[in-house]
Amino acid sequence: MTRRKTATTATLPSEVTNVRHWRTREDPFSTVWEQVRRQIEENPGLEAKTLFEWLQERISWPVPGRADSDPAAANQAAWPL
Repeated sequence: MTRRKTATTATLPSEVTNVRHWRTREDPFSTVWEQVRRQIEENPGLEAKTLFEWLQERISWPVPGRADSDPAAANQAAWPL
């Protein structure tokens, strides 16, 4: 909400809800979501970290936190100290 809209309306910015009905990008989990769901149903006590590690083994796209997903870290590792 802009300042002008805030000054001319009776509602507070926190009371205004902007609902978005479109996707800004493709869902990165669309190809593995059924497998993730199955893992959760079969292992109800599964921790998020364990599930994340399981996903890292199966997904070929860059995942935050995985060493090969950060080109800057790979470049730094190549420099001799």
